[in-house]
This record gives sequence, C-alpha cells and structure tokens, in this order.
Amino acid sequence: MGVFASGGINFAAISAEMRSTMLGWFNATIQIVDPNVEDVEWDVYTNTQSGGSKTVLWSGPARVQHLKSDTMPTVGFSQTDIRGIRIQLPYDVELGLIRKGLQVIVTNGGSDPILEQLGFVVASSINSSYAWSRTIECDVDLKSVSDSTWSSVAGTVVDEADAPMANVTVRTFRNTDNVWLLEYETTTDVYGNYELPADSGVPIIVGAFKSGYYTQYWNDVSTQSSGTLVTPVNHEETVNIDFVMVVD
Repeated sequence: MGVFASGGINFAAISAEMRSTMLGWFNATIQIVDPNVEDVEWDVYTNTQSGGSKTVLWSGPARVQHLKSDTMPTVGFSQTDIRGIRIQLPYDVELGLIRKGLQVIVTNGGSDPILEQLGFVVASSINSSYAWSRTIECDVDLKSVSDSTWSSVAGTVVDEADAPMANVTVRTFRNTDNVWLLEYETTTDVYGNYELPADSGVPIIVGAFKSGYYTQYWNDVSTQSSGTLVTPVNHEETVNIDFVMVVD
C-alpha cells in the first residue's frame, strides 16, 4: 500500500512506514519498572529489586540519547553527576501512563553496554513531535554504576533538648596536600536528618554549622583538626554521624 490513496494521503501507511524507519534508529532494549511496590527493595547500585514480584510495566526497543549537559550540576557546594537522558520508544497503547518516579532499566545497551549499569528515573513524559513515537525525559546519576566507588554518610542533628533541628548546614571535608578542603554540603530536613555523598575509602571530616550555635565536628569536638575521621565503605551508607548543637 502506498502513501497516496485515492482521494488523498494515506496517513496510516505513512505512520507504518515511519514506525519501521524509527525502529532502525533504536539502540537499546528497555524495561519500565514501578519500584514503589509493597515489600520491594530497590538497590540503586546494582539496579535490581528484591523482596517482591517483578513490576515491569512495559518492555521493548528504545532510543537512548545522552543530553549535552548536566541537568543538576550543583547542589549547594556539592558537585553531582546527575545527567539528563532522553528515551524515545514506539507508540504503544499498552504502555499507559508514564509518571514521574518510575524507573527505566536498560536490559540491552547495544554498542553502549554501560547503559545497562545505570539507574534511570523518569522526570517527565512528553508528547513526541512524531505521532509514531513517545519521549520520556529521565535523570540518571552516573555515580550509581555498579562498579563505582560511591558511598554516603548520614545522621541526625538535634539541640541540647534532643529536639530535631532543621536547616542546619552539614559539610564534609577531605584532606588534599595537608589542607582540609570542602567537598560536599547539604542542610538537614524538618526531622533533623541529612545525607551526603562520599567517595569510598577516602577519610573525611564531617561538620555541622548554624548561626547562633557553636560549630560542631564529629565526634563532639569544636575544631576541625580534632574531628574524628569517617571512612565511607564502598556501596554503603555510613550512618549515625550525629550532632548535638549547643547555643553560642
């Protein structure tokens, strides 16, 4: 059947032809997964889930496009490795709603197998300019590669009455040429909790800062040089790096 039919253009034929052409552009095979299922635990380092049934909403061919720049290059003083990724897939009525927070697993990265080690989180789903395809915008943290040396430190900040403190600045410092340099920074949430990325095996000092309160370095000292070193473990969260803030 040609693209021209009696009486006008055969749009169905055009769509079928363009769909076939588009499939030739695709460079990967993906699964769209809902990680928010009861009793399911998602491991961001290995991009796998456990404790529940597999929650694949859709699987099939896709085109994974690397965007040019970071979508979130800095958070405070912290440098991140979060990149924007655009994924195009064929229009499929079985796909249904693609909502923010779903995850994409690349099961076959073709000529780019490193894609299979990354965890993609859906940021938005937009209509494509082509009726025969659908576009998903994703964020991917390159530090989630399974063989990376990515870790984190976490804890809670409270006042002398043991009440959680929000908006306390928490920073990590690493030693470079005998100078302690700022590495990452964040602020505590309403429950006094914080979490910061860290490079495994690299000793750091963690400090808490808030106007009107004495500066605290872990573990309960006020000077950086006296701070207790924390050495993050590969692919683990070092917890209980806690602080008690004292009014100045």
